[in-house]
Amino acid sequence: MKWQLEQLYASDNAWEAEFSAVKEMGARMAKFQGRLAESADTFYQAMVLQDSIREKLARVFTYAKMRKDEDNANSHYQILTDRAQALIVEISSAGSYLTPELLNIPEETLARFFTEEPKLELYRHFIMELVRRKAHTLSANEERIMAMSGEVTGAPQNIFTMINNADLKFPSIKDEDGNEVELTKGRYIQFVESRDRRVRRDAFETLYGTYNKQRNTLATCLMSSVKKDVFTSRARHYATSRAYFLDENNIPEAVYDRLIEAVHDHNPLMHRYVRLRKEALGYDDLHMYDIYTPIIKGVDIKVPFREAKETVAAGLAPLGQDYVKVLREGMEGGWIDVLENQGKTSGAYSWGAYPGPPFVLLNYNESLDNMFTLAHEMGHSLHTWHSFKHQPHVYSGYSIFLAEVASTLNECLLLDHLLKKTTDKAMRLFLLNHYLEQFRGTVFRQTMFAEFEKIVHYKVEAGEALGA
Repeated sequence: MKWQLEQLYASDNAWEAEFSAVKEMGARMAKFQGRLAESADTFYQAMVLQDSIREKLARVFTYAKMRKDEDNANSHYQILTDRAQALIVEISSAGSYLTPELLNIPEETLARFFTEEPKLELYRHFIMELVRRKAHTLSANEERIMAMSGEVTGAPQNIFTMINNADLKFPSIKDEDGNEVELTKGRYIQFVESRDRRVRRDAFETLYGTYNKQRNTLATCLMSSVKKDVFTSRARHYATSRAYFLDENNIPEAVYDRLIEAVHDHNPLMHRYVRLRKEALGYDDLHMYDIYTPIIKGVDIKVPFREAKETVAAGLAPLGQDYVKVLREGMEGGWIDVLENQGKTSGAYSWGAYPGPPFVLLNYNESLDNMFTLAHEMGHSLHTWHSFKHQPHVYSGYSIFLAEVASTLNECLLLDHLLKKTTDKAMRLFLLNHYLEQFRGTVFRQTMFAEFEKIVHYKVEAGEALGA
């Protein structure tokens, strides 16, 4: 039940060989400095070299980081990840002249280059996006300084990752049968879904009590991360850090605001659902540890991973035989790291490097929610697989604005399949309760996070401090 990262590199030695090759390619970037406007061929060769470096560099980093995600306490892969991050900074610094120099090429010269070298057409959209953001591109020397700061500005995230996945240990709690069980982030979800309120409360208070002991460190990580965003946005002449992040995908800030407004407008529906949950559970007060437990009695679902794979494949059948064929190949072909272990990165994600397969990290615990997580992450992976297959590297990524469409669709299809499979009233209510929980988590909670980010960034931009 481990992913097969050998599909990226057969061994660490193969990774080392590509690392050295990319480093050498980065050194070759210097030969194009000051020459981009020389000819269409020179300009094209520079674009090709940059594209090739980015492809290989992403693969180098992805392998190292995913090996580290298997066990964040593994010092060998900590070092490989640090080296990959340092190489990114080195390469970015070496090529930092490219965008400013490209944007200084006269418009008529660029137009002539596209005529003289038809293969440049591949990069037209990429180049036009750079032109669109010209006002936020700095001088060559300033871009080099920004690139050199990469390891420093990445520190808050790296520090939090090590605290959260490598250093933080949780005490044991007693399960429903009174057995002492070590609390982990993976087991936490099981515990807060328990029908025993004492177990839920103990899990909640133990987990967040442990985090609370690190509140000053965690608050400093957050403050440093926000300050990094504010620094970068101001250095690039954006009015706000939010404008900086949204501009990468050409999304107006009004879209962000409208999302928050729309969710606020529908908060009464969420409040109604929470009241329903409180009534169904028979409590006078509803606490955070009561949010995840099922409100339908008499239904308890355990889904072994093999069964989950079959159910997900059946649920996604409406997407067609070709889709399901690739889905099964991925689930059986070493794409997924399934089980929780000490030091493993928590949660779940889908990630890959062109042109190789997309991989999925899970911390699977046989719950219904985890089966939906499998469907969700495989939605990302199939999205990535098709993008890798049908797009050249330069356009093989997709924006965060679109990323959750495929994954959320998969969850909806799976739910529809499960509802059609059963006529049992309690089971159908259980599944519909899960669907309501998905609305709470995916729509309302995620928008709450977005509003929180907006507020804390605005506070720092206004000169206010963030405390624990």
